Amino acid sequence: MISVCESCEVTDIAVQSTGIAIHTDSAADPVIVDLVAIATGHLWPEEERASRQYFPSPWTGLMEARIAPCRVGILGTSLSAIDAAVAVVARHGVFHTEDDKTTHFSLHPGSEALEITLMSRHGVLPEADFYCPIPWEPLEIATPAALEAAIAEGSDALLDRIFELIVKELEYAAPDWSEAIGLRQLTPDSIADAWVCRPPHP
Repeated sequence: MISVCESCEVTDIAVQSTGIAIHTDSAADPVIVDLVAIATGHLWPEEERASRQYFPSPWTGLMEARIAPCRVGILGTSLSAIDAAVAVVARHGVFHTEDDKTTHFSLHPGSEALEITLMSRHGVLPEADFYCPIPWEPLEIATPAALEAAIAEGSDALLDRIFELIVKELEYAAPDWSEAIGLRQLTPDSIADAWVCRPPHP
């Protein structure tokens, strides 16, 4: 059963012996449930308290704000941080997509002082994705037929046979990268650490 309470403010959540009680401003008695998911949404500051120098998220006024060309610090290096960076630079330049599908950004005159720094809270940069065509191109070596054949040989050393197919596929698709990572010297147990510390994919 699904119940929707419109214009309803939750005033308290309390754990009881019979379940979890949800108190609201629209009913005298609480609603008793087995599980509560607290989805608070984005943080929307009060209008009179909103700062024009600090934005808790891209959706707290940053999209509409007119940021002068200055030094901008963004806490985070992933999805929301990219949204915030794009929101700022969109006021100071234009993205161009060329015929070869590459994208470039051009600053407006007078915005040369704009500097944006994305700062990781944990000192770890996000993984740089490489281009992958969609729909995916079929594999050349680690094909479904090759995998089925490896499985048909039995469970003994099955992981090693599958891993060998994957290694050959990677060497075929990216030989320079495979050599740089030392792929031939890796095993199913050691590839995880090498993958995390790997050089950028070409």
